[in-house]
Amino acid sequence: MTTTLPNIRHIILIIGSLVLLSATTVFAQPMFSLSEGYISITNEALLNVDGDVYLDVNTVIFNEDTIRNQGDWINESNGLGFDPSLPGYVYLDGDDQTITGSSITRFHNIVLENNGTKYATINVEVDSLLDLGDRQFDVDTNTVFVFNTESNVVNRNKGFIRALGNGGIERSLNSTNRYVFPVGFALGGDTIYRPVDIIPNTSGSYIYRVRLVENDPNLDNLNRQERDLLICSINDRFYHKIWEDLGTDSVAIDFTFNPLEDGDFNDIVHWRNLPQWEIAPSFSSTDISANERVIRMTPWKNYLSENFALSETTGPFAQAGNDTTIYLLDTAYLSASGGIDYTWTPSDYLSCDNCPDPFFFHDSTTSYVVLVENDRGCKDIDSITIFVDDRFDQDPFIPNGLTMNNDGLNDFWYIRWLYQFPENSVSIVNRWGDVVYKAAPYNNDWRGTWRGQQLPAGTYYYILNLNESGQTRQTYTGHITLVE
Repeated sequence: MTTTLPNIRHIILIIGSLVLLSATTVFAQPMFSLSEGYISITNEALLNVDGDVYLDVNTVIFNEDTIRNQGDWINESNGLGFDPSLPGYVYLDGDDQTITGSSITRFHNIVLENNGTKYATINVEVDSLLDLGDRQFDVDTNTVFVFNTESNVVNRNKGFIRALGNGGIERSLNSTNRYVFPVGFALGGDTIYRPVDIIPNTSGSYIYRVRLVENDPNLDNLNRQERDLLICSINDRFYHKIWEDLGTDSVAIDFTFNPLEDGDFNDIVHWRNLPQWEIAPSFSSTDISANERVIRMTPWKNYLSENFALSETTGPFAQAGNDTTIYLLDTAYLSASGGIDYTWTPSDYLSCDNCPDPFFFHDSTTSYVVLVENDRGCKDIDSITIFVDDRFDQDPFIPNGLTMNNDGLNDFWYIRWLYQFPENSVSIVNRWGDVVYKAAPYNNDWRGTWRGQQLPAGTYYYILNLNESGQTRQTYTGHITLVE
């Protein structure tokens, strides 16, 4: 049976009113207003309201069946609006609709249908089922609280929750099942749906709240350039906020995104209050399809900051070379690799501090750290120690490199302990065998010149004779490279 009141613009129940709807009774009216009254909907009854539902002071609805509302839902009752023990459904099946008022409504089951966007200007509480259908639920800075701890009570087709500030969707968890947090936003007519799934590692009591932030983290003072080493880039389209309001153990968190639209990210980073982005532990990155990738972060229980973002990270790649030992007054040749830009710290006693291969010249052991950046913007560091051995040595050490830039480092071809052999002679020849320098004795003063002119950079060859009492004791030959 269907009951309508066609000559009444709206239904108003005032103080002390009580209406019982049972069987298949239907009220189809432009407005439903209840003031200090009670309405009971039971036994397959349906209350259908074409306009707004207005709950005035001290109103309670006893809903065991169905309310369909095509207008706004306005709660001024100073209460939850419903008897929370009854399992009724409310369908918001109009176009643009708003849940509003000065009092929070606690729905048992709420389903979003039809067209338009559904809005909330106040927090919304749901005891059991939240079905978003294919609607955008825009809650502004408010939160939708879902108290049912079953994992399958938040449903959607294409719907999602959009929030601002510290708003979002909050769910209660108590098992190791997967709990979806369907967050997203609309951009230029397209839906950006980027859900988060939380999977507790153990059964217990958990409460999590999630929001998708639809802007560059930089705009919220979460500088993407302030990041740990090995973080190459951070998503500038959006990021997530995740709050743990209650938790007994760590959880796994799955972030789902579209690599074709968002970027080819492979990791999650977390903002820590240094402030700086840090790499979060990621268990896996799984491509569901070409436009759907899931990155799992586990185990996780650090919510000193609620901010998480997609990122590209890499493994260690900087190479400073092996630690090495040189003798006093000798020169070491450093050779870093792995990138395109290099910065050495400290810069002391090096021929350059922003090149991969500086010369080292010093009289004591020194350690260096090199910061390496590759062509993807990733940064890494490595270290090296140059040990200086000041022990007396009977054999000369002949360096194979000489710089010609007059920087005070390695400007002379210095043969260590040559002073032990004052009867020596040196000849330098070019690749064609022409003598370009000779001295007897050699006094460690050659700067890569011949007859006052600088020789071209390149490889030359030396012949060093060590003599004693007019007799050649030993001859050394090898190459030396002149570097501009």
